[in-house]
Amino acid sequence: MKKTVVIITGHPDKESFCAAQSSALKKAATKQGFAVKQFWAFNYPLPDNHPYKGGFSDVYNEVGDVIAEAEYIVVCCPMWNFGLPGGLKNFLDGALQVKKAFRFQGHPLLSWLSKKPFFSRLLPGGFPVGLLKAKKVLCVLTTDSPKWYYGLVRGRNLVFPQIKRLFAFCGVRKCEKKLFGCVRGSCLEDRKQWLADLEKYGF
Repeated sequence: MKKTVVIITGHPDKESFCAAQSSALKKAATKQGFAVKQFWAFNYPLPDNHPYKGGFSDVYNEVGDVIAEAEYIVVCCPMWNFGLPGGLKNFLDGALQVKKAFRFQGHPLLSWLSKKPFFSRLLPGGFPVGLLKAKKVLCVLTTDSPKWYYGLVRGRNLVFPQIKRLFAFCGVRKCEKKLFGCVRGSCLEDRKQWLADLEKYGF
């Protein structure tokens, strides 16, 4: 059975540069013998109730199962207002589910203390344990500002830290970033070269 690369595209426009990046990485994964499963984040609905109380819809359950078993995970998205696009955040909230992406492991001492009146507001009953099997998450990020700007002005790139922390919470320790800056002002030749480089990416 082939190992799977999951590609999550976090842009609503299927003609966008993010979509083209996803296609380039799909070619790279296929050439290396992986099965590829692609998800378009904006195609998934907002939850209509509290998922932990009402459960997740079947569509998110299927996504969660695929991501839980993936060998590699790729997230291609733009930076909007220095953060994640809303559709991508919604998708990740639905896909990374408790008991599939993570679970809470009780600790005898914490569990005992957390039931005491004073400590009940201060301590959790246990710790989260990541369950994802992915060896690495690759975050491919497009921005309108040049790459050097996000290195010079700290705290302006909120996408990669959020992706990194979210998947680390789910057990993936390695997270790589590829940032493509000044996309709006780039020429066609630059974009072709960027895509050609992604087609050669080694998983």
